[in-house]
Amino acid sequence: MVPCSIASITSTVMASRLFPLLLGPGFESLPEACRAMHGFDNPSSAKGHADITRGSNFLARFMGAMARMPQAGKKVPLEVRFEPASPGIETWERNFDGSRFRSRLTIDQGLLREVLFPLHLWFRLVASADGVHWVFHRAKVLGLIPLPGALAPRIEAREWSVDGRYHFLASVGMPLIGLIVRYEGSLDAPKAL
Repeated sequence: MVPCSIASITSTVMASRLFPLLLGPGFESLPEACRAMHGFDNPSSAKGHADITRGSNFLARFMGAMARMPQAGKKVPLEVRFEPASPGIETWERNFDGSRFRSRLTIDQGLLREVLFPLHLWFRLVASADGVHWVFHRAKVLGLIPLPGALAPRIEAREWSVDGRYHFLASVGMPLIGLIVRYEGSLDAPKAL
C-alpha cells in the first residue's frame, strides 16, 4: 500500500481542471474566490448578478443576437454552470435571467481556447494575486479561417476578488462596429450540482 496525503489527492484532482492545468503554480497565487471558481472537480454552478451593456447600432445588435448574448440590464440574475468533461476540457453555460449561451473551453498549445460558435477564440491566461487576466491571442471562424488583426474582435476579460467575492468582466467589440456586449458582475462560491 502506498501512503497518500490529502495534499497529494487535492493536487491530483486540481491538476485535471482547466485553469490549474493552464496556470500551473500560478494558480495558487490567485485570490481564494478565483481558485474556488476554477478548482471544482465535479459539475457545479455559481449564482450572482451582472450589469450588461449592449452595442446600439444595427450590426452590433445583430452580432449580439447571433451569438445569443443577453439583453442590456442592471443587476441581471446570473447562473453559470461549469461542466468538466475530461482533464482540461470544460463547458460553461451562462444563464442571464433566461438568456443562455454555452461555450466549450479547452487547452490548445498552452493557450485557453474558447468556442463560441462560429468563433474559436484563443487567450493566454495571466495569473497574479490580483486575479486572472485573459489576454486575447487570436480568433478563427469555424476554427479554420483566421481573422486578421484588423478584423479580429477586441476583447477585455478578467477575474478578481473583492472582499472574498468573485468578480468578472467580459467585453467584446469589433472593428468598425464597436461594442457588441459588455457584462460585469459577481458570483457566489460555486456549489456542486
